[in-house]
Amino acid sequence: MRVARATAALLLPALLACIQVVQRPEPEREKVPARIQAETDPELIATQVPGVMATSLDVPDVYYIEERERWYRYAWGQWFVAYSWGGHWFPFPPEQTPPELARFEPTPELKQERKLTREEKLAELERQLREIEAQEARDRGELPAAGAGERDDALERLDRELEELEEP
Repeated sequence: MRVARATAALLLPALLACIQVVQRPEPEREKVPARIQAETDPELIATQVPGVMATSLDVPDVYYIEERERWYRYAWGQWFVAYSWGGHWFPFPPEQTPPELARFEPTPELKQERKLTREEKLAELERQLREIEAQEARDRGELPAAGAGERDDALERLDRELEELEEP
């Protein structure tokens, strides 16, 4: 009995040392567009396809199909659906894409144009910001009111663009 206990006492630490805890990595989250943040519903503009409306906002590829009472958005090479304005976007299989949207899928040329990487966009924004800062340094705050307003507008626009890039 003592031998069994002694053997168990010696083997137990060795066995515990061999146990590995394996953690599974979190599954990669599916990429979906951020919810559209707007104070009011957008003005809807008729398109060349009856029943499909475009938005008046500066957000590309967002459409509303009246008959289906759904919002659709094309992003990252696929269509997403939202069940309300400002709601969450959900991907769906290409075979479920409403036929009315086929005319709105971006052309290969437009898709290529939109393929600027996040880094390229950030680099361009940084370049624009440096230009504004250089102009401010030259002017030393002695710009006329109109020039200062234009500068402030440009800075605000750049801030908004940077915030959009930081959204998932």
